[in-house]
Amino acid sequence: MRKTQDAGACSRSRFSTISFSDPIEYQWIDGVEPLALYEPGGYHPVMVDDLLHRRYRIVDKLGHGGYSTIWLAHDEQTTRYVALKVSISGQMLPRREPSILRTLSESVSTAQETTAPEVFDASTTLPRVLDVFNVRGPNGIHVCYTKTLAQGNLKDASFSRLFPIEVARVLTARLALAVSLIHSRGFVHGGGGALYLGRIAEEFTLDDAHGLILGDFGEAFAPATEERLGGDCNTPVAMRAPEALFEPDTPVSYPADIWSLGTAIWEILGMGFIFSESATMNEIVAQQIDVLGAQGLPLAWREHWERPNTEELVTNTEVEVPRRPAGDREVWPPLEQAFEVFVQKYRREQEATGVFGEEETKGILDLMRGMLRFKPEERMTIQEVLQSEWMTKWALPRDA
Repeated sequence: MRKTQDAGACSRSRFSTISFSDPIEYQWIDGVEPLALYEPGGYHPVMVDDLLHRRYRIVDKLGHGGYSTIWLAHDEQTTRYVALKVSISGQMLPRREPSILRTLSESVSTAQETTAPEVFDASTTLPRVLDVFNVRGPNGIHVCYTKTLAQGNLKDASFSRLFPIEVARVLTARLALAVSLIHSRGFVHGGGGALYLGRIAEEFTLDDAHGLILGDFGEAFAPATEERLGGDCNTPVAMRAPEALFEPDTPVSYPADIWSLGTAIWEILGMGFIFSESATMNEIVAQQIDVLGAQGLPLAWREHWERPNTEELVTNTEVEVPRRPAGDREVWPPLEQAFEVFVQKYRREQEATGVFGEEETKGILDLMRGMLRFKPEERMTIQEVLQSEWMTKWALPRDA
């Protein structure tokens, strides 16, 4: 991206304001946020070396999401580096994220309500908000906040790589404990379980694993006070709970997080999602049925799934409901075989990372069956996840 004006100029008011008397010119770059979203209500143009809020010097770009861009910035007051999140201007969700994080960070005592060792402080798995301010630009007013800096994310760290087995156990335990803290405070994370870690998988130590931070709270909500319909769910489809797909007009709640957590745990233990992140929605649902079996699919969903290709199903949210894909496709193996093919096989090929024993494998598969049930009301709660055999025997003891 290239622009003709310096976006780092600051205002003399409570906003960081930028002068844009000349038009902004953008240059397309592959692999970044959609250029078309740099419009009123969308992203704010930021460049390296900009100074925001008369304090934060932009050093590099860390990433982007549907609601924000994230930057490495140098705090010129404290001389420390921070992660700076610049939200889009047109949605209320980004404006709530800092307050949700602060609410969660203040709830250290509730972490002791879990079955985890008392020495564990679940709040350490959440990003700490350091500062909140606004930036005014050509596309509107953007909420910005700085938070403690992490060094990378799970997807980048584990791409085509395996975590050492002890590290994988600690990562899953800390992730589950983070979700437990979130649920205990009345919130659903609602995102894809973005984990900020640092380094590539094979280089991870137990100390590194204890630095796990659960990020991206832009989709978090409180089911008791607000409604989030399945059709409004923005969790990546490969991690999205099936009720959000089959019932787009129905509110989702805590069980949707349990499904996403199950897929994230699988990713940590192996080298990728249990369901293909590059497949279409219909193909992913077909994979879910392949792996988990069709017997647990609710009758109404089965009728939607098996409807003729010529029959359209109209929903209030105008969201497409899954149907069986036409034509040939690759069939996914059932759960036990999938664990052998997608997890154990690669661990045997990289012996140094460790292989799960027979008893532990059974515990993992039992946990997956409980978390990845089609009917949300039959899914484990987060407390049941923490009390499962695999968590109590293998994962949580390593996190103590």
